[in-house]
Amino acid sequence: MKKFLSLLLVTTLLVTAILPIAMADETTTHTITITGSTSGHTYEAYQIFKGNADNEDELGNIEWGDGVNGEELLKKLKESELQVTKKDGGTKDSLKNIFGSANKADDVAKILDSYADDSEMAKAFAEVVSTALKSDNGSKKTSTYSSGSHTISNVTPGYYFIQDSVTVPKGEAKTRYLLKVIGKDETIKVKGDAPTLEKTVLKDNDIFTDVADYEIGDIIPFHLEGTLPTNYDDYKTYKYKFTDTLSSGLTFVDGGNHAVKVEYVSKDNQKTDITSSFKVEKIGPEPIQQITITCDDLKSVTQVQAGGTILVTYYAQLNEDAAIGNATSGAEGNTNTASLEFSNNPNASGSGETTTTEDTPNTDIAVFTFQLDITKQDSRTNSPLTGVGFKIYKMSGGAKKWAQFNEDGVLTGWTDNEEDGTERKTDAQGKLSFVGLAADTYYLKETTVLDGYNSIEDAKLEIEVVYDEEEKKVSKLSLKVNDQESQEGNILTGIVSTTVSNRKGSRLPSTGGMGTVMIYTLGVVLVSCSLLLLYSKKQKEKK
Repeated sequence: MKKFLSLLLVTTLLVTAILPIAMADETTTHTITITGSTSGHTYEAYQIFKGNADNEDELGNIEWGDGVNGEELLKKLKESELQVTKKDGGTKDSLKNIFGSANKADDVAKILDSYADDSEMAKAFAEVVSTALKSDNGSKKTSTYSSGSHTISNVTPGYYFIQDSVTVPKGEAKTRYLLKVIGKDETIKVKGDAPTLEKTVLKDNDIFTDVADYEIGDIIPFHLEGTLPTNYDDYKTYKYKFTDTLSSGLTFVDGGNHAVKVEYVSKDNQKTDITSSFKVEKIGPEPIQQITITCDDLKSVTQVQAGGTILVTYYAQLNEDAAIGNATSGAEGNTNTASLEFSNNPNASGSGETTTTEDTPNTDIAVFTFQLDITKQDSRTNSPLTGVGFKIYKMSGGAKKWAQFNEDGVLTGWTDNEEDGTERKTDAQGKLSFVGLAADTYYLKETTVLDGYNSIEDAKLEIEVVYDEEEKKVSKLSLKVNDQESQEGNILTGIVSTTVSNRKGSRLPSTGGMGTVMIYTLGVVLVSCSLLLLYSKKQKEKK
């Protein structure tokens, strides 16, 4: 009886120990937490294999899972031409040859055994699995998003295929297919991100920024710089297309010293010219309002690697239609907006899927130009003076450059010869305008003087500007005349103004003025000396 009771006790202990383990394999559920993604994504988990899973990512008693059509998957594996490096690491073979002898789920699992994570086999197997998933809602577990992470709950043990949602937000990329043995709660950080685009304009001294000012007629350098995703290596092909839209005040220039240039910039800032791998197209009527710079498959450019950037340099000329200042309509100068189209599905083969970075920060800039208004008047009566002529020049390398203007006062160019500089004359109100100037130092020369009036000395005019670079517009505009206190300009219209007065009549030389002063001064000195001598003489007589 004692032996029987002892045996019964041992048996009971064994059953009570084994039963929870067996029950756990069938009833225990786990949670998959996915980090590194945004709220716009949804993740779906499909069970490929079911079985007993432990914490070492191993699966036993393998059968086809509830999320996959097992027979269809086996058939597609045996038909696939995808090439992968075999376990020996030295040769490649097709999936159809590697899985040719497999007849059930356990056979497929044994072939997959010992292949490394993120190997060619893992990626190829996931691609085939994606075509054999069950379509009913009950075959998948769907994520919910909260507090910066996605959660997939009530997951039973097995080997799971996890995919990003069919549609992802514009400007974002899909996550690569994930494969994972789930035998406990798991946290997975997704790999991959979307490229970003930054657009800048040359301000001065090789500094590129969001805002700058130029003269009408200037040819302006622009930069487009796009990043590459961290999982760039996961893509089979990769489309990369810049689109730049110019406002009517800017005209695209391409050719000679101003040809479009595309460079790959490595992580250590080494530049490689890859212009020949891109196609430049102009879209729309003249002046060109849009350009595209496209590489259909960046993966074919061997120099390009993850972690680098693609830098485009192109040029546009500020033309006579340029907006002056911030413009009363509310537009910020002469705007220029860019977007980037790129591949966003690392799981797609062939040309893949793309999205764009439209409506994202750092993809628009503004170029400003300004207007100088002059009012000419009589210094005594303040009445306007009509027909007074002026020219404008600036200093460049110690030499004068004379401005040229069209009939409307819009800047058209510069010349070395004063005679070729454009003279503009004041109208009936004594006013004239010079349109299309930058924040710079200019000189105003009066070249036609009215009869009876004196000409003025050349006036130094400094146009000064302060930008709100966050809002990309002018926040302060002023004019300093002959180093005097600055006069505030109009930031909306982009106009700075000053009044120039002329004195009537001549200042003729006179005589006697300085002589009289000298006589008075000499008289004072002589009287002082006489008094001093008289005082000295009296002092001697007393002695």
